[in-house]
Amino acid sequence: MTFHKSVFLLIFLFATNFCSGQIDIYANKYPLFGTTRCGICFGNWCNYNGYRFNNTDTASSPFNGINIFMYSDGNSGNGVQIGVIRAEYYQFNGVSFASISQYGSKLNGVGISAFGVVPDTLNGLGVGLFLSSDRKHEERILNGVGLSIFGANAGKMNGFYIGRYCSSDRQKGLSIALFNHTKELHGLQLGVINYAGNNRKLFRWMPFFNVHL
Repeated sequence: MTFHKSVFLLIFLFATNFCSGQIDIYANKYPLFGTTRCGICFGNWCNYNGYRFNNTDTASSPFNGINIFMYSDGNSGNGVQIGVIRAEYYQFNGVSFASISQYGSKLNGVGISAFGVVPDTLNGLGVGLFLSSDRKHEERILNGVGLSIFGANAGKMNGFYIGRYCSSDRQKGLSIALFNHTKELHGLQLGVINYAGNNRKLFRWMPFFNVHL
């Protein structure tokens, strides 16, 4: 490891440790390189543009740029965010990575997690062991493309989904899974077992594929 990399690593570890457990997110008195509006900052700086490093994002104001943290308890922003453990957001626009899981109100863009991507509303691409959205509210939906090892579960699913199972109240588009299940289908299901509740009784349960246009 070069000297410059070693210095940067020490600064990063010190600053993030210093900024952990912050409550007053409006103080804006934490370490930074640059101005109070753009550059490289450490801690819960709000309305910042550039790079932010933090242990815990706590209901921070919108951030534009690249945000790297251990985990977040609710944030919002635009750009790229990387959660070493997890990412929780109110609304995020861009690319969101989390090593374990991520969830929140709305994600517009790309969500990738090793375990699960669980927003109330996803508009874009979701990749994880499973994808899920709250099925108790019709306005909570998955829109776009979903790639999941286990499967996808949502109130409404619009787009293209691949997984071990695909379950929804309403599906519009294409799903490919071992088991597909939806109360209302407007599209095509491909799988070993497929159920579409709005088909005629004889055609609700179908092997290999099911369709309702």
